[in-house]
Amino acid sequence: MKTAILLANIGNSDLGIGEDSIFSPKNTSFTGNVYEESKKKWELEDYKDLDLPILEPTIRKIKESFDLQKIILFGTEQPTYNKQDTIYVALIAKKIICERYNFDEEKVKVSIIYNNPTDYKKILRFYQQEAKKIQNNVNQIFVSTTGGTPQTNLSLMLQMYRKFGENVKMVYKPRSEKEAIIYEFNFEEKKDTVKIGTVQIAFELSDSFPPKIKDKEATREKVFKTLDIASKENVDIVCLPELCICEDWLSEIEKRYPDMIVVAGSYYDEKGHNVCRVIMDSDRNLLPAQLKITPSDFEDCSICGMGMVPGKKINIYDETPFGKFSVLICRDFGNFHDSMRKKVDILFVPSYNSASSRFHQYADSHVRDSLGYVVIANVASEGGTSIFGQMDRKHFSKLVKMGCKQENDQSLKLCELKKNEEGIIMAKFNLFYKSFSKISPVDPSEKFNPVEKIKIIRI
Repeated sequence: MKTAILLANIGNSDLGIGEDSIFSPKNTSFTGNVYEESKKKWELEDYKDLDLPILEPTIRKIKESFDLQKIILFGTEQPTYNKQDTIYVALIAKKIICERYNFDEEKVKVSIIYNNPTDYKKILRFYQQEAKKIQNNVNQIFVSTTGGTPQTNLSLMLQMYRKFGENVKMVYKPRSEKEAIIYEFNFEEKKDTVKIGTVQIAFELSDSFPPKIKDKEATREKVFKTLDIASKENVDIVCLPELCICEDWLSEIEKRYPDMIVVAGSYYDEKGHNVCRVIMDSDRNLLPAQLKITPSDFEDCSICGMGMVPGKKINIYDETPFGKFSVLICRDFGNFHDSMRKKVDILFVPSYNSASSRFHQYADSHVRDSLGYVVIANVASEGGTSIFGQMDRKHFSKLVKMGCKQENDQSLKLCELKKNEEGIIMAKFNLFYKSFSKISPVDPSEKFNPVEKIKIIRI
C-alpha cells in the first residue's frame, strides 16, 4: 500500500461531541475562550468522550487507500495572549488520534505557530520552514484545509505544493457531510472526447459463495487479450464485466496498461465486498474502489447470514481528463441510475446479468433524460454488452448494416454484442456535445455527433 503524511491546521471546530464543536456559540456552557477551556481539559485529561469532527473523517478517508505514516498538527500560541489560540486543542487531538487509531506518539507531531495566524507574510515563512523539515519519502502528502484560518490553510497549501508539487492533495471535510473529500490538483486539460471500450467474454462462476471463476487461466487469457486490443486501439477507458477479475491480476493490469483507465470488472475481497477497482495512471489506489451496494439473489445474506457485504455509496470519479463518471455494479444500475441523472457524463455498468433487456430499458431512459452515456459490460452467456448515447435516427440503418443494431430498434442502444459472442465494442464519445443538433449547419465541420467511430472487434 502507498504511504502518506497528513498536515492539518487546528481550529476551534476540531473538538466536538459528534459533529458539533464544543466551542460553538450554540453550546451554552462555552465561555468564548478556546484557549482557557482547552487548556483546562488538557490538564484535567477531560477529553476521553470528545470527538474529532474534522480529523477523524479525514483520517478514515486517507486510510482507505494509504498507509498513513505521519500526522503533523499545527496549533497556535501567540506571544500576546489570545483566547482563540489552539495549541491545547492540537495536543488533545494528538492524544485522541493516538489512542483511537493506535498511532505511535512519535508519528503524531504538534507544531506550534507563534505568529498571528492572519499575517500572511509571517505565516508563509513559517510553513516554508516547516516544508523543509519534511522528507519526501512518502507517496502522497495530504493537506487538510477545513480547520484553522483561511490564511494558514492557503499558506500551508502553497508552501507544500511549492516543494512537493503534484505529490500534494487537498483533503476537505464539508460541514454538511459526514465524510471527507480528497481533491487532486490535476492541471491536465479536460478532453472534449473520450474513446471507450466495453468487453464481453465467456466465463463461468462456481455455485458456492463467494463465487469464484471456474477456469481461471482461460478467463485471465481472455481478459488480457481484450485489454491488449483496447490498448492497441488507443482506448482511453475500458470496462470489464462483473466478477471476471481475480484480485491478484490487478498488479499486472497496472503495469501493462499505464495509459489506459481500466474499470476492472469486479472481484470478491476477503471482507466479502464485491469490489470494482478503477485503475488510472497504473495506480489502483489513486481512485477509491467502488463497492457493490445491491446484492443479487445469490449474494443476498438475509437467508442464512452468508452473502455479500454491501458498500455504502456511489463514487463520482472526476479526477480524470475525461469528464465525470460513476460505476454501478449490476443491480446498482437499476437502483441508482435515476439518482445519477445529470451528475455524471458516463455510467459504467459491469454486470453478470440475465436481465439485459430490463437494463437496456433503464439505459435508454437514462440517456434520453440526462444527456449522458451508459456503457454496459456483461458475460457472454447472457449477452447484452452495449453502449447507449444520443444519435440522429437517420444513422440507425448504417448501424444495422454493420451488425451493431437490430432492425426496427428505435432505442438509443447504438451497439450490442449478442448472446455467446465475445469481443469488445469501441466508440468515441463527445463529452461536450452529448446531444445532436436537429438543424444541420451549413459548414459540415461544425456538426458534432455525440457518438462516433463505433467498432466491434470479436475474439
